[in-house]
Amino acid sequence: MLKYDDMYYACWLIERFGRAFDMPRKDVVNLIGKKRLKNYMEFADCFHCENPDKIIGELAEELGVIGNDELFKYIEMQSKPSLRQIAGVYARVIKMCHENDYEAGIEKFFNSFLPPLINDYENNLYWSSMHYLSECYKDGNLL
Repeated sequence: MLKYDDMYYACWLIERFGRAFDMPRKDVVNLIGKKRLKNYMEFADCFHCENPDKIIGELAEELGVIGNDELFKYIEMQSKPSLRQIAGVYARVIKMCHENDYEAGIEKFFNSFLPPLINDYENNLYWSSMHYLSECYKDGNLL
């Protein structure tokens, strides 16, 4: 059974990849695919010890995605919140709504309406409580 930390790592990886290649998180999840995502979660302890740029670079090469390192550096410097913070928001909502099945929860969550809204830091949704975010997610729209 996957642990919360494994699912958090997958959320971090999705966010990091999305920022590096300027892709919607939904597209990242669907591009990575269920099998590969499950592998990243099952071996999160091992992948976590690797250089993140190496992991992202190898994944991009495997998927045939071409990016711009300068774009990522700019996005990382300008972005608020950090990768860890936004991954934490994703992971906590997934945990609250899909506690028994993180694998399916990641796919469902990132294909929902909520992640793009959370990533728009000007609308204050990112700063909302986890309870509110999870209820919006369950309801399928903002309450």
